[in-house]
Amino acid sequence: QAPLAERWNGRAWANQRISGAPPNSWLSGIACESAGKCEAVGNSPAYTCTSGACVIPPVAWAAGLSGSSWVTQPSMTNLYPQASDASSVSCWSSGCTAVGREGSAVGPDHPGYTFAARWNGHTWSQQGAIRSGEPPGSYFAYWAGVRCTSASRCTAVGGSEPDYGGPNVTLASTWDGTTWSQVATPGTPGSFLAGLSCAHHRFICTAVGGQGSAVLALREHRE
Repeated sequence: QAPLAERWNGRAWANQRISGAPPNSWLSGIACESAGKCEAVGNSPAYTCTSGACVIPPVAWAAGLSGSSWVTQPSMTNLYPQASDASSVSCWSSGCTAVGREGSAVGPDHPGYTFAARWNGHTWSQQGAIRSGEPPGSYFAYWAGVRCTSASRCTAVGGSEPDYGGPNVTLASTWDGTTWSQVATPGTPGSFLAGLSCAHHRFICTAVGGQGSAVLALREHRE
């Protein structure tokens, strides 16, 4: 398995080269400021073997497009080297924010937490503490979508589990330049949010996901 990037020029799709990509990796989120300036995030499996038993926890990674080719940015992987997954990224004129989850979440002793990372044009760094903007005491939480209008204004959405094996509930959080804060959402047990879009001029956001066997859509309005 290898990551894939393609560019649409108005008439056809063409492959773009990605240099330095980790083995067996893929990309799941992208944000572009122009045809030749983009950021993409995803994860790559990293084999870990103990006493003959091997698991493949994902490790977050990122790549940037400058001109016509993609270049891997190792600073994302260095932030969360154990078990992590970057799901979504959003950019503005001077930087980007990527979100996802950190932790394997494979049993009651291995929970998973929300994380956010900031790209300043040269390196990735943590944007707030791990597990920021999630319910206190939750076993598993993640962000699947993010939109930012500046370094001090972001909204992220995803889901969380209050207990190991418990029903998933919707999660939404906002960034004010210093901290992530959870925002109440009306999703029922068994629901989650996966995608987010915002009108930047007034920061009206709509998030979509699922609840049980049905789809879910929520709207947030912040002046």
